[in-house]
Amino acid sequence: MIWYVCFLLALGLLFLAGVAAFIRRLGKLRFLFSMVGCALAAYVIYIPPYFLQYNFFSALIGNLIHTLQLISLDADYLDYHDFVEQSLSTELEVDVYCLGLGAVHVLLPVVFAMTAVALVLRCLSYLQMFRMKHRKRPIFVFSQINERSEMLARDLRSKDRRSDMLFLAPRRASNDYAELRRDLNCMVMDWNIGGLNQLLAKRSVSYYCLSDDEEANLNDALALLRDAPGNMPEKKAIFLRSSDPTAELLLDSVEKRMEIQIINEELMAVDHLLDRYPLPCYGKDGKISVLITGFTRAAQEALRTVAWMGQVWGFQLSITLLAKDKENEISDFETAYPNLFSGKYDFHCFNYKTEQQFAALVATHCGEANYVMVCDGEKEVVSRAVALRRLLYRLDGTFTNAPPIFAYVANPTKTEVVSLLQEVDPYARAHSYEITPFGRIDELYTVEHLPGSYLEALAKSTNLVYSDVYSSGDLDVGVALQQYNAMNEVSKKSNRANAMHIRYKLLSLGLDYTDDPEAEAVLLENYLTPEVLDGLARAEHDRWQVFLESEGWQTPTIEEAIAYRASGISKGRHQCQLLKLHPDLCSYDEIAERCKALGRNDSTVYDAILVSRIQDMLSDRWHVTGKEYKIIKRKD
Repeated sequence: MIWYVCFLLALGLLFLAGVAAFIRRLGKLRFLFSMVGCALAAYVIYIPPYFLQYNFFSALIGNLIHTLQLISLDADYLDYHDFVEQSLSTELEVDVYCLGLGAVHVLLPVVFAMTAVALVLRCLSYLQMFRMKHRKRPIFVFSQINERSEMLARDLRSKDRRSDMLFLAPRRASNDYAELRRDLNCMVMDWNIGGLNQLLAKRSVSYYCLSDDEEANLNDALALLRDAPGNMPEKKAIFLRSSDPTAELLLDSVEKRMEIQIINEELMAVDHLLDRYPLPCYGKDGKISVLITGFTRAAQEALRTVAWMGQVWGFQLSITLLAKDKENEISDFETAYPNLFSGKYDFHCFNYKTEQQFAALVATHCGEANYVMVCDGEKEVVSRAVALRRLLYRLDGTFTNAPPIFAYVANPTKTEVVSLLQEVDPYARAHSYEITPFGRIDELYTVEHLPGSYLEALAKSTNLVYSDVYSSGDLDVGVALQQYNAMNEVSKKSNRANAMHIRYKLLSLGLDYTDDPEAEAVLLENYLTPEVLDGLARAEHDRWQVFLESEGWQTPTIEEAIAYRASGISKGRHQCQLLKLHPDLCSYDEIAERCKALGRNDSTVYDAILVSRIQDMLSDRWHVTGKEYKIIKRKD
């Protein structure tokens, strides 16, 4: 009976050892559990040969020594074959039991060797981490090895050969990245990103949460913020890839001891397009008329961004969005941003079902479009852009109606092909669709944009001007930057919006800015007559107002503002972030009266001050951007 019990028990232990090897939540202990299971199985299956021949103590010690000999390949399989053959009654029982003995003779050394290798690799990882902990160079940490992280890492390495790089990958995959290690001189380790805070507390670290799973990225960022040490002598920054609006709310709920930047690919693509190809440069007769197609995330980001970017002095803005089979989604979108679609702005969204309806909408509502953004899905974007080019050419009957068409194409390979649709040679115009792609992913994941985006640096400089305006004495730059990092996300985005809009304000005066040291600079103050300053201040207020409305903010009545101030939910402030209410979301001429009713200073004064200090924002007065921009006169 003991033979059967021990055999079945050993078989069960071997099964459990195999299961343990595939339970991922056991993490680094998987091989250890498997080795222990195999060792117990070897001990149990040899109980009958030992305990039936020797006394209890001798059998106990003897079997233990035999198990150790199995691990070191020093045990003889045939030593106990005769005893098994004599003890069991049938040849089948002998063969099955001997098969079990052979299994433990093979499996136990193999599992032990795998565990030993894993332990050695773990020790090497600890040694690498110890070495990395005490180096003084900056370090870039990537939460996953994928296309985006490799793009950015290779560009970072091309600009900086000395900094350390760490990729976090499962142990079973980390051995497959020999080429990556060689090319980038980086480390690949099986570590949890949240556990690196204490280890790298004394190093300058940039954490890139670039996993394909956006939820995992958010969890990593929250873990880094939650577990951040109270006193960090070196700079820490988190770059979080996420397009989920709730990510901003969750980040605002924790204390931000690190600088954090959300990477919204669609929004970044739109921002860089509108910065590189400014709307006013394509306006006609004082009108900026923008046509957007599709209802992808890129299309929605485009509409919201164009809404506030297009608030330019001397221009009237109209936006038309055309989306196929998205009637319910459009209705929800308009409900989410009620002020944008309340009728006070010339913004319209239309749903269509057939191509004939699309052509009719273009002819009826888009004949004056002078800026076109095609944001349909990857499969439809090229055909939609080409169809639009044909429709727009034929609208006025002169075949000269050719506004610029920009197509959102993230795939680098497809972007190169779409680029062939641009006008390259004027002699080949008859064969060109003049379609400009934007948003290619390999241009976004570069040092130019992450972490070195000049717009992000300019946003910090802009915020310092805000802080200087509101400060009662000399500005403490270090404290002001810490306050900027700790801001809620909508306030950070507001600073970026202000920074982005600087070029548009200058363009309305025939000016621009550049970091070219050879460029001939002009003084902005020479252009800021009282009339111009008032016009730009109004445009700045309109931009700020539409920006907040594009984030879902609304205008409270004076009575509501007094009530929520008294209730405490706004901490006594005139604005209420919790309810997304701000009393200044009204026309420029109404603000003074509303401010007086709430016992505040007229906030329009600050609009004019900020416009007059554009030079401070561009000149890197507080040495934040690392670049000094000159204001120049545009030749066109």
